[in-house]
Amino acid sequence: NETKDADNIYNTVEVTLDDLKRAIRTTKPSTIQSVSVEVPRVPWSSIGGMEDVKSLLREAIELPLTHPQLFSALSVPPPRGVLLYG
Repeated sequence: NETKDADNIYNTVEVTLDDLKRAIRTTKPSTIQSVSVEVPRVPWSSIGGMEDVKSLLREAIELPLTHPQLFSALSVPPPRGVLLYG
């Protein structure tokens, strides 16, 4: 008898796309909630050698964050990312 009741409930439940969108906006996966990212503070001076590479990285990453007005003044968009390989 309980199985029949459960079957009837499952046959009458309807989930719409709006229901899913609302659920996604209001819930957060538990694995993401419990993750804590610790970013170490490492100065450029702690990274030995490769001065030319460090300079290029600073221009691509640090400069847009510390001096956005330079990009605005020149009407140039800042870099959107850096691809590291090797």
